[in-house]
This record gives sequence, C-alpha cells and structure tokens, in this order.
Amino acid sequence: MTSTKSDEIRSEIEATRAQLGHDLDELSDRISPQKVAGRTAQGVKTKVATASSAGRDKARENPRAAGTAAGGLAAVGLLTSMIRRRRRRRRAG
Repeated sequence: MTSTKSDEIRSEIEATRAQLGHDLDELSDRISPQKVAGRTAQGVKTKVATASSAGRDKARENPRAAGTAAGGLAAVGLLTSMIRRRRRRRRAG
C-alpha cells in the first residue's frame, strides 16, 4: 500500500511539474519584450485608425469646425516653430 501511495505522489509531482513548466512558458511569452512591443504597437495602430475614422466622420458632419480646428493646429505649429528658432538663436549667439 505504501508503494501505491508513493507512486501516486510521484505522479502528482510530475503532473505539477509539467503544469508549472507550461505556466512558465506562457508567462515568458506574455512578458517577452518583443511580444509586448508588438501588442502595444498593434493597440496604437487600432486607436489611431479609430480616431482617424471618427475625425473624418466629424469633419464630414461639420466642415466649418474641422477647418477651425485645422487652423488652430496650424497656428500652434507655427508658434512652436517660432519659439524653437528663437531659443536656438539665443543659444548660438
């Protein structure tokens, strides 16, 4: 009877080892930097595509608001480039 009991325990230990090995492989796969980067990139692409589509839909609904927003972005870009140039000149001079 003791032999049967120890065989059962050995069998359970082997099954537990196999399961732990499987779990470890799965965790390694989940935290792999390449896999994480790939999932993150895919998530960003999806969000950008969704936002872009939503932005186009809103622009079609209200072209005046879209034009105003585009003008505002252009003004911010222009001001940003002017500030950068001014800072560069101060550093150089």
